[in-house]
This record gives sequence, C-alpha cells and structure tokens, in this order.
Amino acid sequence: MTPPQGDYKIFVHLFDPADERIVARTMDAIRWSLPTSGGRWGEVVSETVTLDLTGMSQGLIGWLVGLYEPGTVTRW
Repeated sequence: MTPPQGDYKIFVHLFDPADERIVARTMDAIRWSLPTSGGRWGEVVSETVTLDLTGMSQGLIGWLVGLYEPGTVTRW
C-alpha cells in the first residue's frame, strides 16, 4: 500500500441491514482533525463522530466507515 496522494473525504453511515437504507450519516468531509495528505504513513489518527439517532428504532444496525477521493467518488 502507498500513502494517499491527496485529501480524501471520510464518511460514517449507519444503515438498516434488512434493506441497506441509511438511517444516520455524517456530513462527508476532508478528515476533521488532519487531512490525509498531512499525515505520515502508519500514523494512527482518531476522530470523534456524533450522529443524530432521533427517531431511530431499536434493533440490529450496521455501520460503514470509509474514505473516498472527492473528484471521482472512488472509495479507498
């Protein structure tokens, strides 16, 4: 693997596994505390993410976290 060549956007989605409908999500953004181009390979960066769960029913929920290149929307 090679270090990122640009600034990727990060996303966090909670979804209903029954129909894969997204029930809560963050606003996609260039990494909040440190852009991917500003880090060093192998460095661990943690983020705190808050999602509004108002009106969400109890039960099984899936989550997806990832990075993508904003120009092409290609997930990394």
